[in-house]
Amino acid sequence: MPEVLNKEVRSIGHGLMGMTWTDTPAPLDTALEVMKRSIEVAKGGNITWNGGEIYGTPEHNSLHLLKQYFTKYPEDVDKVILCIKGGMNAQTHMPDCTYEGLSKSVDNCNAILGGVKKIDQFEPARRDTNLSPTEIVKNLARLEKEGKIGAFSLSEVGEKTIREAAEAAEGLGTKLSSVEVEFSMATTDILHNGVAKVCADHKIPIYAYSPIGRGMLSGKIKSKDDAKGMAKFSPRLQDDNLAQNLKLVAEVDNLATKKGCTPAQIAIAWVKHHSNWNGKLPTIIPIPGASSISRVEENLDDSITLSGEDMNFLQDAINKLDIKGGRYPEHVSHLNWG
Repeated sequence: MPEVLNKEVRSIGHGLMGMTWTDTPAPLDTALEVMKRSIEVAKGGNITWNGGEIYGTPEHNSLHLLKQYFTKYPEDVDKVILCIKGGMNAQTHMPDCTYEGLSKSVDNCNAILGGVKKIDQFEPARRDTNLSPTEIVKNLARLEKEGKIGAFSLSEVGEKTIREAAEAAEGLGTKLSSVEVEFSMATTDILHNGVAKVCADHKIPIYAYSPIGRGMLSGKIKSKDDAKGMAKFSPRLQDDNLAQNLKLVAEVDNLATKKGCTPAQIAIAWVKHHSNWNGKLPTIIPIPGASSISRVEENLDDSITLSGEDMNFLQDAINKLDIKGGRYPEHVSHLNWG
């Protein structure tokens, strides 16, 4: 099993964003039931949950759900490794990784949680390019030393940032505990841009967000009108690009039919298969979103495995079917791979 913070964890985590940062947030009772089912699917093991201060409004985001959940189910506190994104300036909507900015964000998160659960890992949602990776790590390490967070991570960062941050953390006697980046059959960048390699070099686990390509690889998005929440703004899901991208989805669907599972499960299994692959890649934990009981049971089912033949089939499809469209709208894409 993969390890995070020296604990064995389930090979698939749970992304909480879709329950609060979406067109229609899940009713509280439904959200708590979904989160409970996430724990049950783990069958007594530990599971990673990924949420954010920015996932929703200041009055209703991941932290509010977590406060309600662990108040109701305190027995589950030690079963969850909780990773929270923050560090965004509410006025400018830009990352603020100064000590003051990060401290304000962490303090707000902890205030909402009200002591029911510690933040095991805290990560700036994006890199603040006004600061060097070393400066950012020093600020995060200070929060760790103060006991406000258990550990720190980075999100949506590139190879050079990760390398400098990892070395800076080691120099301070601590560690960069994880890196969260997008990774799926539709976004294979980390295999070629040095991110996976540097994480392997420093034994840093990767949380792979959007392993289903913002829902595209599930086969349920046939037009841009089918996309929900933030996915509606993805250039890849606009109709002029989607027609091309659905060719890859068709190949995923063919394999899913053959294996008796869903296309989403194939997509997640593909990501999971890369974890520690051939001893050259780091631990990689897909963190698909799930905001209903049925979706938790589908997306967090870690019994789906892919053979070498299956992987070759999918790689051939990826190689011949170029994905059209960027990952994010142009006005925010400058923050990618920070």
